[in-house]
Amino acid sequence: NAKAYGRPASRGTGPAFPQVLLITLTAVLTRCVRALVLVPCRTGERWPALSLLEVLGHGDLLLLDCGFYAAWFLEELGRRGISYVIRLPASVKNARRMAPNLPWFEIQTRYRPEGKRRRRHGRSRTLRIEGRIIGYRMGREKVRLITHLRDVTAKEIVEVYHLRWEAELSNDEVKTHLAAPAKGTCPTLLRSKSPALVEQEIYALFALYNLDYD
Repeated sequence: NAKAYGRPASRGTGPAFPQVLLITLTAVLTRCVRALVLVPCRTGERWPALSLLEVLGHGDLLLLDCGFYAAWFLEELGRRGISYVIRLPASVKNARRMAPNLPWFEIQTRYRPEGKRRRRHGRSRTLRIEGRIIGYRMGREKVRLITHLRDVTAKEIVEVYHLRWEAELSNDEVKTHLAAPAKGTCPTLLRSKSPALVEQEIYALFALYNLDYD
């Protein structure tokens, strides 16, 4: 299991057990998990998430937290014709308004497929992402959303984006209620001693969870 999934980075002696990273695609109106992917715990979320996009169809809207933001990821969503609303990280400061008094912006950035540490492999290119940026406040917190949806009001986009919290509630139901050793606790422990059985245990867990909402 350690070889298949790895252990999270940690100071000192490190964690005692291997961990798996689980990425899910959840229907926020029903909390059903439509697809999932298992990867080693130190893998990034964006590249594995691409495999989840295959189950999306016409009329689906993808709601994403700022952890999934990357210009190349939004470009890929646009190439596949997938509608999305994603929260912009506070670090994104290069959005340029495309026309006065309009909410449409362009974000331009450099992208190198192999990453910064492998500069001699592959050429970097400039990515330009066009989208509608909607800013609002939640108490003292400033939130910015970017989407390419046109025929929807800003208020409607904000309201639908907050439905994303239903996916977080779905995660909580699995981790702290269905799978936890003691109800209401957070750690989700898998008992299987091989990667194949770990995968079987996780799929069985989510099959049971979806049956509860069927």
